[in-house]
Amino acid sequence: MEVIDFDPVTEVTTSYHYEEKDKKFYIAQEQSSRVLTATVDIATALRNDESYKREGIKKSWMHACTIPASVMQKMYTEYGIKQPLRDTKRVLKIIQRDFPYLMTATGKF
Repeated sequence: MEVIDFDPVTEVTTSYHYEEKDKKFYIAQEQSSRVLTATVDIATALRNDESYKREGIKKSWMHACTIPASVMQKMYTEYGIKQPLRDTKRVLKIIQRDFPYLMTATGKF
């Protein structure tokens, strides 16, 4: 694998390699476990803070989840959601089902 890009904000590394037997190039992306751990920790803290949810509802919004870049990439590739930021209901259902640790609130949305 040879690194072709690194995003310092999301800590996503993009690499590629050439498979001689297939005569194909493969591109892979990987996000730092440090970022993923921090994202889960933040989501857990917010989920456990009832005042955060309550204050958000008072202001007519509710922060439902936090989605790291690696999970957003899965929305594109594995779940077939081409515009995750526009298909929020479907994304939220997937997050609740497959990535519940990214939820920042509990209950119905």
